[in-house]
Amino acid sequence: AAGAGPAGGGPLARAGGRILALYRLALEEGGNWYPWSAVMLALGAALYFAAPGEPGFWTLAAVALAGAGGAAAVRHKTAFLAGFAVLLVATGFALAKVRTQWVGAPVLPQRAQGVQISGWIEAVETRENARLRLLLRVREIERFQPDDTPFRVRVTMSRKQAGAVRAGMAVSLRAVIRGPPWPVQPGAFDFSRKAWFERIGGYGFAVSDLTPVDAGGKIPWDLAVSSRLQNLRGAIAQRVREQISGEAGDIAVALITGSRGGLSKRTLKTLRDSGLAHLLAISGLHMVLLAGSLFWFVRLILAGVPGLSSRFAIKKWAAAAALAGGFCYLLLSGGSVSTQRAFVMIAVMFVAVLLDRPAISMRNVASAALVVLALRPESILAAGFQMSFATVIGLVAVFESRRGLRVLDSRIRSTAGPLLTNGMRRLVPYLGGILLTTLIATLATGPIAAYHFNRVALYGILGNLGAIPLMGFFVMPMAGLALLTMPFGLEWIFLHGMSLGIEAIRAIALQVSDLPGAVYVVPRMSPWPALLFTAGGLWLCLWRRRWRYWGLVLLPGAVMSAGYTFTAPRPDVLIDRDMGNVAVRAGDGKLVFSSPRRARYSAERWLLSEGDATPFRQAARRPGFRCDGQGCIARLQAGQMLAIVRHPASYQEDCRLAEIVIVAIRAAGPCPSARVRVSRRDLIANGAHAIWRTDTG
Repeated sequence: AAGAGPAGGGPLARAGGRILALYRLALEEGGNWYPWSAVMLALGAALYFAAPGEPGFWTLAAVALAGAGGAAAVRHKTAFLAGFAVLLVATGFALAKVRTQWVGAPVLPQRAQGVQISGWIEAVETRENARLRLLLRVREIERFQPDDTPFRVRVTMSRKQAGAVRAGMAVSLRAVIRGPPWPVQPGAFDFSRKAWFERIGGYGFAVSDLTPVDAGGKIPWDLAVSSRLQNLRGAIAQRVREQISGEAGDIAVALITGSRGGLSKRTLKTLRDSGLAHLLAISGLHMVLLAGSLFWFVRLILAGVPGLSSRFAIKKWAAAAALAGGFCYLLLSGGSVSTQRAFVMIAVMFVAVLLDRPAISMRNVASAALVVLALRPESILAAGFQMSFATVIGLVAVFESRRGLRVLDSRIRSTAGPLLTNGMRRLVPYLGGILLTTLIATLATGPIAAYHFNRVALYGILGNLGAIPLMGFFVMPMAGLALLTMPFGLEWIFLHGMSLGIEAIRAIALQVSDLPGAVYVVPRMSPWPALLFTAGGLWLCLWRRRWRYWGLVLLPGAVMSAGYTFTAPRPDVLIDRDMGNVAVRAGDGKLVFSSPRRARYSAERWLLSEGDATPFRQAARRPGFRCDGQGCIARLQAGQMLAIVRHPASYQEDCRLAEIVIVAIRAAGPCPSARVRVSRRDLIANGAHAIWRTDTG
């Protein structure tokens, strides 16, 4: 009604006209509302994890009923969609809460020194320096009541201590264990949340040899099934290492079984700096390459049988075979969260083929996201979930824009065609497709990677341009053939070919990572830039009409908010939870450390959050702390004194002189001059601490 006034009406009439135009655009997008259902479900799960306290079920039920009632009561389409969106948000919220309560298990509240642990081995992972990491399903822990005993613990030990181990064994050992590690600083990645959803209540190291025990044959049924798969994975890994030695063998094991424990830090750093670290995480790329190769191979064989392709739907047969092959790969690769997510996505694609639906569409991506979020709502917090779906959404949105792709392909052919042979004319569009795919994936995941990992691989496009064809045409097909021929002892033929492709990828990664400025370390950001970027990207990719380009308006806001967070005040003092290390911002604005050796992991994460690419060994040599047998002192950038008390004799003196006192001993008594006093009890109760200097000092 507001838009029906005369032309050139007042501001109210013009605003009404714009609202009416937007309403008509929304109605025209009726067929594209379904992908937003996954966004609403994800929003609900994210709101649950962002809540400052544990929400109650009654509040949740009231919101859900209001949304359901509104959607059912109204007949207007827009009001119905609004009510249904509220219902989906409440459903995501509820799924996250139910999942959190469902997996709940006891967590060790404090360090347990030298306790006897008995249980079953769930998984065995090879680590560097001839060490093993065991995941134990706990039966009992010395001095712990059953209600306080964790469901699982993870223990590291040497091969000599472990002996011959396999999944499913009932064992006993003495270990030092403690609860899952908390964030290294306020707001950082919370490893204890990840451990909660894996039902791991303690981590530690063995102080005795592993002893097999008699469990009375009462092994849990799910553990009996998973242990068989784990032992099969171990046997496959052993066969692979017999044929491929060194780092190439460890990479081959990671690609086939998903076990990355044997990879050296140098190899991981090289792949990360070249933008190729995603090749090690069994995800959508590996699942598509292996299952896709199987789909193509089966369809090719069936098409070669006279009369078969004309009488039967061999494409559906090939899709069913590829779906079964993908499921087997899921089991053999360990079934990690990223692999489960990849299988769900590929399963939706092949089921669409079986149902004569388009295999690649935004609706299929949304269906995969709905399944993953329904099963594991906590995935919304994982970098792997965010990056994989951001990549797929970006790729599907671009490749559904066929007009733009046809124009691009025609320009490539018209430009390069006269200069190339017939074979090269087919190769150039393929390489252009890889370049376009890599560019889209880089743009879609770059801000997310910068937020989670504080680093951006600037030459990732170069690395992927060389490595992806090798993975697609050589490495993963060879891996699939090696698995198929392993029961017959013929895997060596394909494993040797696979090793050649892996060595070529390693050479590419080394060349790219050695380029000047290959990695740009960014300071820690607030969530707002990533949220604005995600909202703009979803609006741009999920809609189809011209208003989709309004999503670009949010991208400058994401850049501006990122720039603001880069200039936001950084902590002046950082304290490790175990008080193993303390960092102070010195006069030049850089962090200096109280210890060059202790709490190295925390110190390295602190440097990354600062955007400081200096190696810790070099940063630990910066002057600033003066230490002796009784403690340490340092001055902040603005001149305040900080003291670390490690002996009772220095407590009173440091309390008279220092404004910030960190007490590493059991001390009593007043601390008159200290404006901030942090004790070991504070750290045990609340985790790592950060201190900011304000305008009032």
